[in-house]
Amino acid sequence: MYTIQEMLHPDIVKPQQVMVIGAPADILKPYIERVFQMQCIVPEHAGVANALGAALARTTAQITVLADTQRCKFVCPELDIDEIIPITFTLDDVRLRGMQALWDNSIYLGLVDDVDVDVVEAQCFNMVSGFRTVGRNMRLKLQTRPGILKGRGAL
Repeated sequence: MYTIQEMLHPDIVKPQQVMVIGAPADILKPYIERVFQMQCIVPEHAGVANALGAALARTTAQITVLADTQRCKFVCPELDIDEIIPITFTLDDVRLRGMQALWDNSIYLGLVDDVDVDVVEAQCFNMVSGFRTVGRNMRLKLQTRPGILKGRGAL
C-alpha cells in the first residue's frame, strides 16, 4: 500500500559508485558492472563484510500507528494494539503513545540496546462531514534508530 506522498515523490537512486561486498562479491562484480555500466569496487575482506555488519548492527523495528479521533481509536497492527482514545487526541499524543509502544515491546522486538525512536513519516487529515470537522485521522511510522551495538568491542 502506498500513500499519495510516496506516489508523487518516489525516491530515485543514481549511484555515483558501486561497491560489492559479501562472499560472492568477486563472482558478481562483472555482472553488476554491466548492469550499472560503471566500474565496481570489491574491498579487501569483502567476503566477511555482511557477517560483521550483522554481528555489530543494532536491531531495528518499525511500527505504524493510526489514530482516528472520530471513532476514538488508536491502532498499531504490528503490536496488536487496539485502544480507545479521547476525541482530543493530537498528533503529538499519537507520537508519544507510539514511542511508548515501541519501548514497552523492545524485548519482544529483539531490541536489547538503548532504544532511540524517530518518526519517519507523519500524516494528519481532518475528517469533514456536513461542512464541519468531525475528527482527525493520523498516521505515523516510527522506527528505532539504526546503529552499532554499544559495549561490543572497540569500534
